[in-house]
Amino acid sequence: MAKGNVEDFYPLSPMQQGMLFHSMLEPESGVYVEQWACTLKGQFDLPAFTKAWQHVMGRHAILRTGFLGESQQGPVQVVYRKVPLEVDQKDWRKQTEMEQAEALADWLAADRQRGFDLKRPPLMRER
Repeated sequence: MAKGNVEDFYPLSPMQQGMLFHSMLEPESGVYVEQWACTLKGQFDLPAFTKAWQHVMGRHAILRTGFLGESQQGPVQVVYRKVPLEVDQKDWRKQTEMEQAEALADWLAADRQRGFDLKRPPLMRER
């Protein structure tokens, strides 16, 4: 992220420092990765969905925040002005319900292990 894109810096709370330490120590553990899945029915407009989430990110600094652990003052939160949203769509409609459930479980396990680059917000993925 470009330095001109930085909006603000904040120190981490003691809890955040501990979570950052453990996340950096074992980045593939998935211990602090929260996952939420839902089924959408009817027509889905991916460009509208992406635009809506981008708007929400623009309104809420926490969704544009990353963490740096190498600061001279200790770890800091960095709020960026603009952050691109990563959206990936999976189409499993041709699979049976059981195949869909297995594919989702496999994908969620791999995604949890993938973790996040805490320096690069947003610290969420839309799939």
